[in-house]
Amino acid sequence: SPKSGDCGTNGENGVLRLESPEITLPAATSFARATFEHWFATEAGWDGGNLEVSVNGGPWQLVPPSEFTFNNYTFLLFSAAQGNSNPLAGQPSWTGANAGDLNGGSWGRSHVNLGNFAQAGDRVRLRWNYGTDGCTGRVGWYLDNVNLFSCTPRVPEVSVADVAAAEGNAGESQLSFTV
Repeated sequence: SPKSGDCGTNGENGVLRLESPEITLPAATSFARATFEHWFATEAGWDGGNLEVSVNGGPWQLVPPSEFTFNNYTFLLFSAAQGNSNPLAGQPSWTGANAGDLNGGSWGRSHVNLGNFAQAGDRVRLRWNYGTDGCTGRVGWYLDNVNLFSCTPRVPEVSVADVAAAEGNAGESQLSFTV
């Protein structure tokens, strides 16, 4: 059921953060990626969470929607000008829940490209931020099964060699490929 807070001057707005340990990308990394499973049921538009990355001890950077290849942020949180006291106001986030279900939420996996942030040998930290305004919260946000990895595409090599044949014959071809 919805939680209540004080929407006045004593609001319970704030940000809770979960940070990964520092992860050094191996020398063979061609393009870093991350996946994680999460479940959320928040007050749509007012409360929600997003992902940041820090590289080599540098500043935290919000991972923009363009870097998600699956299960992207669901909405921009309402802005401070719209009355949102959430410190993440106006930022992209996972907010709300399944359509028509304010408290139910569901588990999903998000996929994110980190290759535009970090390269082979870099040290990476991930940080999940969950921001709330001061009142009418929901259940929250849960995170599990975080994976950071690099994939190198294995594109098959294809070659076709035609063998000359006498006129009237169907001709012969050789097709070979390796993976």
